[in-house]
Amino acid sequence: KEFMEKWHANYSYVYEWIPLRINWSVGMGKSYMRIRKLPSNMFTPEELWVPQVIIDEVRKYKEGGLIVVSARPGSGKSTTIASVLQKIFNEEKTINAITLEDPIEYLYNQDTNSIIEQREKIVDFDDFSTWVEACMRQTPDIVFVQEMTNKEIVRQVMDLAEKWVLVITTLHTSDATSIFESIVWAYDSNRRKEILWKLSTLFRCFISQKLIRRKSGKWKVAVFEVLVNNNESKGYILDDKTENLHQIMVREPNILMSQSILEKIEEEEISLKDGL
Repeated sequence: KEFMEKWHANYSYVYEWIPLRINWSVGMGKSYMRIRKLPSNMFTPEELWVPQVIIDEVRKYKEGGLIVVSARPGSGKSTTIASVLQKIFNEEKTINAITLEDPIEYLYNQDTNSIIEQREKIVDFDDFSTWVEACMRQTPDIVFVQEMTNKEIVRQVMDLAEKWVLVITTLHTSDATSIFESIVWAYDSNRRKEILWKLSTLFRCFISQKLIRRKSGKWKVAVFEVLVNNNESKGYILDDKTENLHQIMVREPNILMSQSILEKIEEEEISLKDGL
């Protein structure tokens, strides 16, 4: 139905126990299908070398707020998020969590005390923005919105994060600090100062990640850039100087992308050529 209406569609499919993510589109009168194999089992954060600071920020879900993971398509954003969420679901006693996905990539282990509702576009709902708004009435602790694809979803994600809900979502930007401009863009220009003030209080951490080929040639390794909210970052945001946030990212618990890459080079996980 979605393909016939929009001439493109994303969906998941399992072929002989192998989970696949499929993108179907049309170009120059021809039909194209891109198929990506997904891991059968969910990785742990330790296996993915997810920085501890990201796990720590998700553990503070009771404080609500916004976590955004940014990367180009196919860079492992969903894999990172799923690994961290499953770890938190396993550790905590009772979490009410909702995921809105297009399509569902990983199935969470339901053998926990948490309530995890996974919803897939077309199968369970028609429109992201409608269901983000509906989540506000269901008092969740954590909501994962697979991607902020338009201005309306950005605004509703921000509204949801103000309701003491931890919202985790993704964007396509070049680095962690660029996420601010991508969110402010969703609002009228005369509201810039207001939205920056909201971001200074709502964002827990902004994350950018890349995948780099390992030296062994087997698989790839993720490298991360992480900006954590604190009094110093709030000052830059309120002064509308987000382009200068890299100045404080050299200090812990923040992580610069260059620092993350250098560590992997020193550990001989990646080559200097691939790292650069």
